[in-house]
Amino acid sequence: MKAPLVLVSATLLAASSFADKVDTLVSEQMKQHHVPAMTVAVVKDGKIVKAKGYGFAHLELESRANRETVYEIGSVTKVHCSSHHDARRRGQSELGCRCS
Repeated sequence: MKAPLVLVSATLLAASSFADKVDTLVSEQMKQHHVPAMTVAVVKDGKIVKAKGYGFAHLELESRANRETVYEIGSVTKVHCSSHHDARRRGQSELGCRCS
C-alpha cells in the first residue's frame, strides 16, 4: 500500500516550542484521518528545526517512515494546483509559478 502525501503548513510564533508539540499533533491527526504515514518538517527562518517521519511508509512490510521517506503523490498535485490557481485569481497568492 502506498502512503498518501499530506501537506501541512503553519505560521510559527515560537518554532522550538511548536516543534516539541508536533509529535502529539501529528499522531492525533494521523489517527483521526486514518493516515498511515507522513513526514513533517518544521522550518523557522529558513532552517529546519524539526524533521521526522511518522507511521508506516509500507504497511505490509511494516517499514517506518523517516525524514527521508519518498512518497508517491498521485493526484495530489491537481488539488494543490487548483487551490493555488484560485488563490492567485483572488490575489491571495504570492507564488510566482504558473499552474495550467
